[in-house]
Amino acid sequence: MRRELILLLVFSFALSACAQAKDPLLAAAQNGDVSAVQALLDQGGDVNLQDDTSRTLLMYATVRNHQAVVQLLLDKGANVNARNSNGETALTLAAREGHPEIARALLGKGADVNVEDTSGAAPVVYATQFNHPATLKVLLAEGRANVSGKQGQRALEVGKEHPDLLELLQQAGARE
Repeated sequence: MRRELILLLVFSFALSACAQAKDPLLAAAQNGDVSAVQALLDQGGDVNLQDDTSRTLLMYATVRNHQAVVQLLLDKGANVNARNSNGETALTLAAREGHPEIARALLGKGADVNVEDTSGAAPVVYATQFNHPATLKVLLAEGRANVSGKQGQRALEVGKEHPDLLELLQQAGARE
């Protein structure tokens, strides 16, 4: 069973990589090639292009922490609140991966800090769960993150091993 799961994961990853490479714009965003992204957009490329799982250029650049590509896409009008098939937005991914500067840029363009993915988790939960204090501070800084309800409770639950993050959440109003 374990071997089959590993093979499935490897196969899934390989298919995903192939799908990404099919479109040069997706590949350029994923690789952080600002010049190529700019050129392809100038030639009529879609700033909101999605792959077969609804991942956008902005999501690819976010996960890989390609700040210059993220900024270019935002400047070109990328949909900051687009969702992939898991309900994740670029901000969700920035929180999970721990990219505070990208989170700041996304929030500056109107990203929904309280968006929930298909598992019901908001960005503050991921920043806490994966121990990204700088990103959590960015998410909490503007006071728009709703941590007084279930998201705050969930973040406190997943962050039990990170007392510094728990303190940030409690200062922002999270309660068990």
